[in-house]
Amino acid sequence: MLIEKKRGIHPRIDLTADEYKNIKLNAEEIAVKKQKEIDESRKAIEGMIAEGPVKYDSPESIKAGAGQFGNAVGNMRVLHLLGDDYYFDSVKELAIHYASFPSWAIQWNSDLSTTMFLNSYAGYYDLVYDKLTPEERILIREAIMNKGIIPLLQDWVLPNTRIHALDSMGHNWWAVCIGSAVVGMCSVYDEYDDKVKEYLEMAMAALHEFCEYKGNPMLGKTATFDDGMFYEGGVYFNYGIGELANSVYIFNKCFESDLGHFPILEKVADVFLSLAYPRDTSSSEDKTEYYFANFGDSYTALGVAPLVTSLIKMGYGGDNLKRYFARARNFELSVLDYAYPGYTFNDGKSPRLLKSFCSENGGICTIRTSDDNNANMLSVRCGYTWNHAHADAGSFVLFHGGDCVIGDSGTTAYGRKEYANYYCQSEAHNVVHVNNEERPGWNVSRGSRLPGKIRNFVEEGKLCYFVADATGPMSKQCFRGYRNFIRLDDGLYVIVDDVTAYDESSYNWLLHYNGKMSIDKNRITLEGEKTKTYIDSFIPGGYSYEEREREGRKYLSLNQNLSRRVFNAFTVISFEDSVTTVTPIEANRQYGVEINQNGNNYKVYWNQEADSQRVHSNSINKLGDWVTDAYLLCDINNGEKLIMSLGSFLRKDSKSYFESFTKQVKIL
Repeated sequence: MLIEKKRGIHPRIDLTADEYKNIKLNAEEIAVKKQKEIDESRKAIEGMIAEGPVKYDSPESIKAGAGQFGNAVGNMRVLHLLGDDYYFDSVKELAIHYASFPSWAIQWNSDLSTTMFLNSYAGYYDLVYDKLTPEERILIREAIMNKGIIPLLQDWVLPNTRIHALDSMGHNWWAVCIGSAVVGMCSVYDEYDDKVKEYLEMAMAALHEFCEYKGNPMLGKTATFDDGMFYEGGVYFNYGIGELANSVYIFNKCFESDLGHFPILEKVADVFLSLAYPRDTSSSEDKTEYYFANFGDSYTALGVAPLVTSLIKMGYGGDNLKRYFARARNFELSVLDYAYPGYTFNDGKSPRLLKSFCSENGGICTIRTSDDNNANMLSVRCGYTWNHAHADAGSFVLFHGGDCVIGDSGTTAYGRKEYANYYCQSEAHNVVHVNNEERPGWNVSRGSRLPGKIRNFVEEGKLCYFVADATGPMSKQCFRGYRNFIRLDDGLYVIVDDVTAYDESSYNWLLHYNGKMSIDKNRITLEGEKTKTYIDSFIPGGYSYEEREREGRKYLSLNQNLSRRVFNAFTVISFEDSVTTVTPIEANRQYGVEINQNGNNYKVYWNQEADSQRVHSNSINKLGDWVTDAYLLCDINNGEKLIMSLGSFLRKDSKSYFESFTKQVKIL
């Protein structure tokens, strides 16, 4: 049941009366502090006036018009809240003009252009309601209802007219389109009959289904959330779930109802920030306080996220999220920030960031050495390939010393042919290719029926291990595609690739890097402004380096010299503050590396007997001084600590260190 809180009261969908009052009381102080922002708002509106409204003559004019009106409303709002209504009539003319458009959609009855128009009109109508004449109110709210709300509901929610399903459109569009309809209805509900209440209940129920959707493997769709992680990466986590949070926030301001409770949003703040990397910008030209793990259609520099502002307004994330927000803005308040007490929170403390977060089904795993500036952070993606999630199962990015030293190739404008032909493809990511062939990334829009998955995550202190299982996405050529990630110390990472093809094949190990690259024998050095990252590689049979360039981005391919069915690569990553030597291990049907760093000794063994490709046979092998049936073993300082992957026993000198009837993953 919906209980109305604010019938007949405007504004109500954004500012409360107290928040509106905060702006008014501080208007004089704000005007002095934020004169540049105020001047920019005036200049922006004057530019739109000089430009004139966009004429309705093509689908592109709808998108352009939505953008122009949204900018006009945003800038007018800044000035209006400070008592400056000089441009009120000019923006009203735009509102009347775009209300006359025959449609606010480019495709179907509604799309993202519809949501852009509707959000702007809902905010405009609500904010200046008292300044509009009765006739102007009717004109604008009829446009809100008939060109925004109803078309969205017809396409996304209403029986007999709905054309979209969670299995086909259940990505960020679902939350944005239905959430925008909710915002629109909250702006006009007291001027229509009880039909709006019925529509609101249906729309909110549809948003709940979006959050609870468990996926559909036959259609290549994963669950919307996995323990709070949204699978489409940072940008669309921010956009789609940000719009969801905003619509829920506005709904709860206007109504009392159980429909306004979304438990998943209580987890979202920490999970979203698990992708964030804090930087010391004091001596850097780039003043971006946080980078983000950039997979698929995402960017390293994400900046202040609308998702964060909505969560803060809803009371989620506590002081920790407010600390992130304060720092991400470089402690600069905008005019609108003064309306929300939570936005101005700044106790000078740094936010807490999850040391590790592993989303097995969402397909993203991030581990960091600390939440201090310029620490080390490794992030791996291995999930579904669909829509904004590219053909990148097993790809990784690495941050060190304030830089993204190993990165994703990023994305580009969706209209460019290179978007589908390169950026969505596996070549643009840090993966293993078989026979120098792309994985089947051509079908990103259709989804992957056999997704990758993060498996076997274990962590204890500085030690961490997990597997990116990319077998599904590689199944055209391989029946095994494992990428083992190991953190042995704050500044020491090992990647063990284990791929088995159907036929004898060649293999290409791809690395997209930032900064200057140099090669000396088996060591690659990536040099940043103040950092050095060392990559030591061992591939049985040897390999050659191939420098490549695509779309202006340089990257490296390590090409195995011999054709084999089985590909193993051992990659050791260390940094400028260590002295690290790497020696290959080859003995007793095993491969591996011995690493010496800063007085510590590490041995990483891969057991060929444990390749799981034979039945009715055990996988017992002698790995150094250890007897075990484990698939992979890491020995730190001669048994001081051990990481054992998929082993049922571990013995040394007639002493048993682990026994089980099943093969397990353990840190011992």
